[in-house]
Amino acid sequence: MVAEPYSNKAWVGLRQWVDRNNLKLNVLVVKDKSATQSNGDNSTITLDANMLSGDSTGTAAWLVYSATRLSWQREKFRKEFPNETTYRRSLKEEAEALDAMVSVIAEDAKSNKKAKSMDSSLLALVQLDHAGLLEPFVLFNRADPGIARDYSAYRDVHRDILRRYLDEYVVPKSP
Repeated sequence: MVAEPYSNKAWVGLRQWVDRNNLKLNVLVVKDKSATQSNGDNSTITLDANMLSGDSTGTAAWLVYSATRLSWQREKFRKEFPNETTYRRSLKEEAEALDAMVSVIAEDAKSNKKAKSMDSSLLALVQLDHAGLLEPFVLFNRADPGIARDYSAYRDVHRDILRRYLDEYVVPKSP
């Protein structure tokens, strides 16, 4: 799995093992509640309409996430990747945006009362961030073709963290 996570064969083999052992993979899905668009000097953040009537901390978190992504689209990407001619979403961008999001919700996540009204996937994201596993989460669960380009370099240096993420969060313990 660590060697080729974007290969269908790796996931099929893992799913077969899970099915044989009557277990279930723990795959965290964080559904985006915002979108960004940058066109020259004009930038737009669009929030899911359901966010406006719900949890204000979640709304603020998605705004911060999107604002961080916009800063990457507008300027940070060129500075971080000077040899690349066109913008692409990167591991650094997504990890920074999710970390910024976590910084908004982390305090409320500590409160049992506030945590009850929060999106459970965001609470899990706080745990992953505090465990130092946000980057593997991005690489395995939020990768698009741009992020996937960063996988090999990350794996070369952090194979142990990738294995730890799979072992502690994704793959259930065998019976």
